[in-house]
Amino acid sequence: MTPAISSAKFPLWQYLSQPIGQADYKLIVNPRKFWHVKKLRHIERCWVMAYTHNEERTI
Repeated sequence: MTPAISSAKFPLWQYLSQPIGQADYKLIVNPRKFWHVKKLRHIERCWVMAYTHNEERTI
């Protein structure tokens, strides 16, 4: 279930400027999969930042 109006926009430039032929980066050709992976990475970064921020507060 996706919301009818989404405030997030597809990162077209990042999708088009993916490195091609690099062994350490896996090219994602499917735009839906790219968008899914991008959102997951964003959530993971936010989670790590929130965790480190809360960890500093408790010390």
